[in-house]
Amino acid sequence: MSAIRGEKVTFRKKDIVALDRLPSAQAEDPIIVHCPPPRSPARRTAKLTAGFLGVILLVLAALVFTVESGMFDRPLSQQAQAALNSVAGPRYRAEVGSTVIRFTSDFRLALEARDVNMIDEQSGQHLSTTGSVRLGLDPLQLFRGRIAVTDIEAEDIALDTALLPAGNPVLLDDLRIDAMPAAMEKIFSQFDMFDSIVTRGSTNSVRISGIDIKLADTANGPLSLVVDNLVFAHAGPSSLQLTGEVALNGEVAELDVLAEKEAGHVSKVVATLKHADLTPFALKRNDQGVIRQGLNAFADLTVSATRGRDGEQPALAATVDIDPGLIYADGDPQELSGGQINLVYDFTKQTLEIARSNARFGATTVPINGALIDLDKLDPQAGKGFGIDLLVSGGTAAPGGSGEQPLSFDIQATGRYLVAGREFLFPNMTVSSPLGALYGALHVKLGGKSPEISFAGQSAQLQTTAIKQLWPF
Repeated sequence: MSAIRGEKVTFRKKDIVALDRLPSAQAEDPIIVHCPPPRSPARRTAKLTAGFLGVILLVLAALVFTVESGMFDRPLSQQAQAALNSVAGPRYRAEVGSTVIRFTSDFRLALEARDVNMIDEQSGQHLSTTGSVRLGLDPLQLFRGRIAVTDIEAEDIALDTALLPAGNPVLLDDLRIDAMPAAMEKIFSQFDMFDSIVTRGSTNSVRISGIDIKLADTANGPLSLVVDNLVFAHAGPSSLQLTGEVALNGEVAELDVLAEKEAGHVSKVVATLKHADLTPFALKRNDQGVIRQGLNAFADLTVSATRGRDGEQPALAATVDIDPGLIYADGDPQELSGGQINLVYDFTKQTLEIARSNARFGATTVPINGALIDLDKLDPQAGKGFGIDLLVSGGTAAPGGSGEQPLSFDIQATGRYLVAGREFLFPNMTVSSPLGALYGALHVKLGGKSPEISFAGQSAQLQTTAIKQLWPF
């Protein structure tokens, strides 16, 4: 080997032979060396990709650990307060106890503000206390050094009526039928405010859970209102939707509100409340807690409102579908098979119309039509109250246990409700049937536990069967 060290050795192509042809391979126990196959480009690419993904996962893990450890909490505290104030609008101010940045359940970056208090800037009153408000952040805006809220989630909202500004209770003395257009416009303005909250900063949705409101005690005991999983979000390019669950004393009702926009403002609203419990508001008890009078049932409520604008007349209508339940009169229950009340507001006459409504009591059906108007429009000297016009046309009376055939009847009544004395006065009542007619007057004075009822009537000809059938009415 030393003789050829430093000399150049060259091989020709024909000098290269396969290993199995060499003399060492011809032995009885040949030694054959297998060289590894050359690496394919796909295998090399796969290894590079795996290494790159590993680096990315390591960076993401470090980012998650850094975020969850709270390293960025203090620098973002002031920006969180500014973001909440921007979302709440100019009228409200948010006071944040602490701020952390975390990941949401769907692994999106979120800014979580804890112990948030909302203050009304105009009155200075404290409105609510929220356990946590989680603001979903836009990652592109975050990289630019700005906080843009895309989603809002609020939990554990404690709202006691003691926190609200003190005010007078809502009484019939303060209600007027001709004030409905102004009240409807105020509601539309509130929807415009909600719309600005959702659209400000390109917010996609607002989710609220765990609102617990303690209301004042009533004749049926204390009222507890719990709102859960309330979501206000865009339902389309020009519509907003509010969905959620509202529980009154544990009875859950489903809320669905759809608002349509036009020219940047909410123009139409359709709201539905399903399985609402009427008992806390429609049932009266005595001092011992025994039911005296009222209604024990559930109902579905639908309200449709259209905002007045150029080329569009305002409209307001409501439908109440009452489920089967019980009606109590002087402690005696009576079966209510169901009913429907249709209300339409007439903006020209300023009246509340009762159209094509009905109530069913077993085999007895009572179709109802009528109207309500402010009493001072009929009689300026009558005081505060409402004028009432009722018509029952094509009713069927078939009380259970009477042993008589069903009897068709009509009722027409005009009267008024006086707010000061809580009195219903119907000086003109007519009840007609194939078995005779009755003309009379009805006076009902509402008391604390039970009403005072007096009725006087006369008839030229009325059979006893008709009296038995029509007595409940």
